[in-house]
Amino acid sequence: MGAPRAGPRRRLTLLAALALLAWVLVPASAEQASATATVSVSIPEVVFGACVRLTPRTVNRASARPGKTPPPITGHLQFPDPSLLHYLKQDSLRLNGRVVPYQVVSCGDGQLVVKFSRNEALATVPNGDRVRFVVTGILGAGYQFTGEDYLRVID
Repeated sequence: MGAPRAGPRRRLTLLAALALLAWVLVPASAEQASATATVSVSIPEVVFGACVRLTPRTVNRASARPGKTPPPITGHLQFPDPSLLHYLKQDSLRLNGRVVPYQVVSCGDGQLVVKFSRNEALATVPNGDRVRFVVTGILGAGYQFTGEDYLRVID
């Protein structure tokens, strides 16, 4: 005897359970209409890892002064499975949760190359020899990915 299959019968059972739940929650009279019910469903969150390499390896704040256009911080992203790149929602990309890339340089061969504003990126981190930068985004139907790199940030 093998493992149960997730076929039409299992889907029907789930639909029947949801219909029963909806029937139980619908008030039978006006007096019951004031009662409320809370149903919570826990869906495990899946987060994919991405390999992130940022350049330059040392970022100088002096090159990021207002009025000057400093060179960008370039991000190279790779996924364990190169096919995941096709599901990437590019408008969801963020560096340190706030900085949106202003240019997609290339997307192919299992790698995505993007450019971030140095001024905006430096506004999110302190100085240090090993400062953490995190790139996040969404793949396909809402699956998240995250990757990090460490850069030297100086004045």
